[in-house]
Amino acid sequence: MTLSMWCWGVAGLSALLGVAALAAPLALGRGVQALPRSVWAGRLLALAVYAWIAVYLWMTPVDWFDFLRPYLWYMAVAFYLITIFLVDELLAIRALGGLLLMAPYFILDAARWTGTPVRFVPVALSYICVLKGAVLIAAPWWFRKALAPFVEHPKWMRLLGVAALADAALFGIVARYFQLRGF
Repeated sequence: MTLSMWCWGVAGLSALLGVAALAAPLALGRGVQALPRSVWAGRLLALAVYAWIAVYLWMTPVDWFDFLRPYLWYMAVAFYLITIFLVDELLAIRALGGLLLMAPYFILDAARWTGTPVRFVPVALSYICVLKGAVLIAAPWWFRKALAPFVEHPKWMRLLGVAALADAALFGIVARYFQLRGF
């Protein structure tokens, strides 16, 4: 996929978050409070993480990994089961952190070959996502602490929605720029 497509995707996710925060701040706040302890959300997000890792390792030509490749799918299932039974505390947030660690790879890979300085906008977002992902994996309770003011006060949640819509507008402009340039 091209860099403009990834920027459109980020703009769409930001717009979705912004509209949700503006339209139903209390409902979004309840969802934010429920997510860390949600068993099924944690299992589904962890499944997405392990499936993504397995597919990526299956498709990547890594010589030192070739002797393990026939057992990759069994290992992925085993690690997934070990994770959901032994690391079930705040699993949804840890898995969300794992997704935030892996998702920027595609943006960084697409931005590598563009020669324009505008590429640093999605690159900066990618590195911020990696940092947030690492924090969520290492200290998942920070998710609740960081979002507590937004959950407690609907006007702060609406302000978060306005910021998300501004982010969506920025990435829409950047995506259009890359689209016009053929990136």
